[in-house]
Amino acid sequence: MRAAFAQLVNDAVADDVILIYFAGHGSQMRDSDGDEQSGFDNTLMPYDSKHDPANPELNTDLLDDELAEVMEALTGKTKNVTVIVDACHSGTVLREAPDVSEPVIRPIVTRERGAPRYDGPLPERVKSRLRFTPTARAHASYAFIASCRDDQKAKEIAWPQPDGTVRHHGGFSYYFIARLRKLTSTPTLRELFEGAAAELFDVLEHRQHPQLEGRVDRRLFGLETDPPMRHLRLRSVPDETGRVVLAGGTALGLGVGARVAVYPPGTLRV
Repeated sequence: MRAAFAQLVNDAVADDVILIYFAGHGSQMRDSDGDEQSGFDNTLMPYDSKHDPANPELNTDLLDDELAEVMEALTGKTKNVTVIVDACHSGTVLREAPDVSEPVIRPIVTRERGAPRYDGPLPERVKSRLRFTPTARAHASYAFIASCRDDQKAKEIAWPQPDGTVRHHGGFSYYFIARLRKLTSTPTLRELFEGAAAELFDVLEHRQHPQLEGRVDRRLFGLETDPPMRHLRLRSVPDETGRVVLAGGTALGLGVGARVAVYPPGTLRV
């Protein structure tokens, strides 16, 4: 995986459209350079990664620090980069994580995709991670979708099959890909994300919170940007007097005489 990232950075040229999609296990390990307030780096786990305190070199996880370096080098060549990660602790896997005080929420359905924090000896390779020459601040140059917050675990959901067996899917990946299959036009990443996240919320009762950041109003895997119209959430439906409550106030331009329109959920433009 490290060699593939290095080759990707080496081969990328201006205006390339790049998609990186990881669906698998994510974990955490002790921070090696003091840049994490939580004290732990978030990681992606290759299939052969193991947590053995007696042999730390078996821990081949990719650290968030490494991935951030890859993104900084990659977006120095092209701004058309989309990263989608469906794994535990994925909310800040491309950047430094803030300190969190909430406990990890345990799942209520089937199983989790993750592993315990690794707090044993640090592998020697951590001291000599992938090092690319930084060329630009990457955070505002790519679109990033994560299946959960930094302090959460990604859930798998069991789906009965016609033959009586049960198949497990990563919850966010399932709904995201289901929306891709139904496309009749080219939506923005924001539109795809909001639909998939809403369905996941319903199934998991808001116990997993997908994350969206960066250049998310770009058309799917393309170059065109299509920002949505400004909108406010409707906090209550009309009561017997016909009044409604909006999630906004003067700071957002609402005041005496302001005119608003009501649209169905998911409407981003008219």
